[in-house]
Amino acid sequence: MKTFSFARVFAASTLLCAATSAHCGDYSKYPEPLNSGRDITSASAHTDNIFIAKLPIEDYSALAKFTQLKRVHFHTQEGTGADDQKLLALSRVGLTNLFDVDLLYCPRVTDRGIQSLAQLPALRYLQLEGTSISDDGCKILAAKHSVTGVNVAYCTNVTLSGLMELAHSPTLDEISFSFMGLTQDDVLHVISELRHAKWCQIDDPNGDIDDAVVKKAGTMKGIKIVLQAQGALPTFLGEQPRPWSRKH
Repeated sequence: MKTFSFARVFAASTLLCAATSAHCGDYSKYPEPLNSGRDITSASAHTDNIFIAKLPIEDYSALAKFTQLKRVHFHTQEGTGADDQKLLALSRVGLTNLFDVDLLYCPRVTDRGIQSLAQLPALRYLQLEGTSISDDGCKILAAKHSVTGVNVAYCTNVTLSGLMELAHSPTLDEISFSFMGLTQDDVLHVISELRHAKWCQIDDPNGDIDDAVVKKAGTMKGIKIVLQAQGALPTFLGEQPRPWSRKH
């Protein structure tokens, strides 16, 4: 049985943050693990970064204590850290400063969970890599004009249609997605339709993308294109990091 490893969590989170912007400095470096109501009671009211994948849903209302809360982590190696009901409960706590929700490898999260998260007034960043959201979830996020960064890599229900919804967001600065199920023309289409984004990460494990063509398309629009052999999810699940290289 795989065991939870904070070291691996931080490695995956660091990989993601280093590749995006400096927003990871907006809260404490390490999340406070909260597994029970007792943990919530003993934690400082000034806590701004928490891990609650194992916190019983009946204790969520007590999170209202953390008025400065900015980031919440849910990922576990079992993939059971979050589901739609947990996100609904979280959205009802009244966390007005919560802007970053990390749902790496939470396959039980669907568009219903995204609808709940859209109720968070300060929501800006969503790590959705490995969730079960679909194009409808992308549409919800594109309409949430506080959202500036979204990662939908390894979301097998997200198609070109969903990526286009995100591309048309007037506020999205950063977008990450997988090459799976797409063609290079699809990628070029997404890049050409990005209305606001200035940073685009594409996970291409097999090196199928012509990097020169895709990066040129990004340069023409002032968008930084980053190609990766793997995203945060494979790293989190134990795959050895490797650099991206084009298949010849």
